[in-house]
Amino acid sequence: MPDALWLFSFTYIILLIWDFKITRQSVLWIFLAPIVGLFSEIGQLIGIIPGTFDKIDFILLLLSTALPFYSVSNLKSIKIKIL
Repeated sequence: MPDALWLFSFTYIILLIWDFKITRQSVLWIFLAPIVGLFSEIGQLIGIIPGTFDKIDFILLLLSTALPFYSVSNLKSIKIKIL
């Protein structure tokens, strides 16, 4: 759970910094934490990184990667409805 919370918060903050826009310049920064988080868990599975692979950790990391994008799309739809 701590890794998932870190991944969510980092991704959301980076999206906030880049004004929730994915451009050629922002894509690396936005997907940096998800790449590191997910590949660290996969690295544990194949034995490159020390540790124990856990399916639940991996699922939580996937959810914490998707959740910032989902919340941003919901916020944009709410703003459009209000205006």
